[in-house]
Amino acid sequence: MGLQNRSGKSRENILKPVETRKAAGGWRSLLRIVRQSLEYTDKNPALLSSREGVLINSSGPERKVGIALLVAFALLCLLPFVGKAFHIDDPLFVWTARNIQINPLNPYGFDVNWCGIPTPMAVANNNPPTVSYYIAIVAAVFGWSETALHLALLIPAIAVMAGTFLIAEQLCVRPLLAGLAVLATPVFLVSGTTVMSDTMMLAFWVFAVYFWMRGLQENKFPMLFLSAILINRLIIIRTQAAYRVV
Repeated sequence: MGLQNRSGKSRENILKPVETRKAAGGWRSLLRIVRQSLEYTDKNPALLSSREGVLINSSGPERKVGIALLVAFALLCLLPFVGKAFHIDDPLFVWTARNIQINPLNPYGFDVNWCGIPTPMAVANNNPPTVSYYIAIVAAVFGWSETALHLALLIPAIAVMAGTFLIAEQLCVRPLLAGLAVLATPVFLVSGTTVMSDTMMLAFWVFAVYFWMRGLQENKFPMLFLSAILINRLIIIRTQAAYRVV
């Protein structure tokens, strides 16, 4: 007997109209996708082993194709904006990078008028200078143009896509859909076209989670140790990462 709701209708009677109804509705589409995923899992015994704690892993070709598609979609969405002007807090990171090239041991050794009065850069930025060091290295080779620096910061965005796929393939049967959901998130699209530290922090965080999951599942200390290193690196990329670790 199916599950009953308050009106006495079974779950099957509730879900069946969702599949045939033509009226638009975001929640109906989401419910349909969830149900299809569950049905697909039930029909594939090989995937049911995940309920016993065994990882779901795509085959080599499937994984490569999935990650390649996510990277392609990410580039399609982000590449049109590589030539845009620096905005939001971008100048803080760029100015720090310029100072690093002059005085690499004192990245925040200057003042900046960011809020109407001269303020030490360490106060105005309030983030570790890791991303600015990365920008300084890139700029030393490719110059200070918006295009060069935005292209360099696309690498963390692509890493986020790959890491999301690797995590999702262990938890569901639609890892590509999970990656596309992250890509379609407005805050990711905005942060992915900046030279700030948000996207790099997210990339390190995603792979820290991935290696931690694999380390626990396969009982491999090196993966757990690598995850711990990535978590440690988070804190020297962005101050707010410490809150997430705690």
